Amino acid sequence: MVTRQASIKLIYGLNLCLYRYDKLLRFVAGKASVHWQYQLKLFLLKS
Repeated sequence: MVTRQASIKLIYGLNLCLYRYDKLLRFVAGKASVHWQYQLKLFLLKS
């Protein structure tokens, strides 16, 4: 039987991992979108 304390720690740990992963994803997505907007502007300027 898992104690209440252990399950709370597990849930907290999972939430922390998800939060960090979410921040990382947002960071990467932001970088990618800025990169693609820049590429698009270059492309439009060239044509």
